[in-house]
Amino acid sequence: MKSLIISTDNMIDETCVPPYRLSKALSITNKSERARSLCAGYLLGTALKENSIPMDIEPEYNNGKPYYAGYPDFRFNLSHSGKYAAIVYNSEGIDVGIDIQEKRPYRSSLSGKVAGPKDTVTDILMLWTIKEAYSKLTGRGIVMDFTKITYVNNRIEDLSGNVLAYAIVRENNDCYVCAVSKSEDVLNLTFD
Repeated sequence: MKSLIISTDNMIDETCVPPYRLSKALSITNKSERARSLCAGYLLGTALKENSIPMDIEPEYNNGKPYYAGYPDFRFNLSHSGKYAAIVYNSEGIDVGIDIQEKRPYRSSLSGKVAGPKDTVTDILMLWTIKEAYSKLTGRGIVMDFTKITYVNNRIEDLSGNVLAYAIVRENNDCYVCAVSKSEDVLNLTFD
């Protein structure tokens, strides 16, 4: 499994962005949103190229989770926030999820929607990042009840202690990032 994180400060080669992503990104009028979308597309294009998947095909969606029908073992997930974009992917058919969140103030009401009774992380924004990455792995998104899952020692567990996924979390001055996988092959996350 691989994960990549890049800053929108980097210059990207737009020829490495899948055409459907490039078209979508270029239609965005907000400059910073466009840059994040282009960076995410570049990361996807890099992963597709590495896995010999043509860039001109568009993914399909199952429960909101993108996949390439002709390449069932290729699993990926994208995220972007602030000035960063991130991808996690593998070609072994193992479901993955990733979330990246710019550090920013949050509403205190968020705590009650995120914190579970057994969570070992007290930073609510970091906890949100971890749990959103898991929700993206499952394809359920933020409609999932985050208080029903918990983060303990690099694992996502249900409230009975059953391991649902494995996670790795990193932070820098600007953001948190978390990648999750159904495999114990925990990912290496580094900022570029």
